[in-house]
Amino acid sequence: MFEMCEPTRNKLVITGGLGFIGSNIARSYVESGEFDEILLVDNCNRGSEKNIEDIKDNVSVVHADLLSIEETIECFQGADTVIHLAAVVGGIGLYENKPFSVAFQNSIIDNNVLFSLCVANVNNLFYASTTHVYPHDLQLRPDAPALKESDAKLGGQFLSYGAEKMYAEELLSWYAEEEDEDNTSKFNIAVARYCGIYGPDQDMDLENASLIPALCHRAAKYPEEPYSIRGNGTETRSYCYIDDAVKATKMMINKMKTESFVGPYNVGSDVRYTVRQIAELIAEVSEKGMDIKTKPEIKASILGQSCDLTKVNNELGWYPETSFKEGLKRVYQNICERLQNEQQKISSDSQ
Repeated sequence: MFEMCEPTRNKLVITGGLGFIGSNIARSYVESGEFDEILLVDNCNRGSEKNIEDIKDNVSVVHADLLSIEETIECFQGADTVIHLAAVVGGIGLYENKPFSVAFQNSIIDNNVLFSLCVANVNNLFYASTTHVYPHDLQLRPDAPALKESDAKLGGQFLSYGAEKMYAEELLSWYAEEEDEDNTSKFNIAVARYCGIYGPDQDMDLENASLIPALCHRAAKYPEEPYSIRGNGTETRSYCYIDDAVKATKMMINKMKTESFVGPYNVGSDVRYTVRQIAELIAEVSEKGMDIKTKPEIKASILGQSCDLTKVNNELGWYPETSFKEGLKRVYQNICERLQNEQQKISSDSQ
């Protein structure tokens, strides 16, 4: 039914390529020129071509639904390397209210991708996993120990999103370990567990965005919007700036030149802050002297989360370089610029 094909030289495919992480990876590869052809695949539910406005002449874009096996195979034709970022993602409300839909659709997407890699004879797969693969009971205290790669196991995940990602990781591990009786070539694999990746041009919706862009948005609009945090602010989190995450991703892909299975590695930060400390730092960056309002009636599900980076540092030589305060400055400035541009457009349209 499906015809096997050979990869063309240096073609990169990024699923979820119009999203926050995908567009930044694409931009880095455009700048370095390591691939002759870059194809970005996205269904545009969350991704946008606005994210690649500056590199649109250097990449190709395909709007495709990876829930369709036919469309997935077509996207991978001639690819040497696939960076698989696409997934059904959203706010905590989506994960908690639709656990079956999230896990079921993501399992179809991941299975379609794995099958299509084989049909298209792709050489390398980078799989984007998550710290949601770690058991919930390891994240129930603000001072919970940093999460080590060896802590992850199938079962005990708080969200179905994390359970499906853990299953996909196991599937890839089994694939790598299984002997190939047909003596056909197998694709190399790299697995990264992204944790708290942040940076300019993230979704900044006040209610549904992740903590940092949402707080920067509130700070930019203060006092029009109250400067508030959910919970009592004692929960701890760790964040990794997008440029550092992109660097780790590219180092892992390069390592597949000499190793058939790379990782899984935590790609995040081992420096943790309370939510209140993060809010205070953003207030300091804004120079507005805001009072922080808490909402203790909202209970967080994860009370403490940070990554142990020993393995990725020892084996890959990677460690995040961007200071947290410098990253927050860049995000805050970016959001102020975006809000200003929005206001100018509204004013222009009303004239």
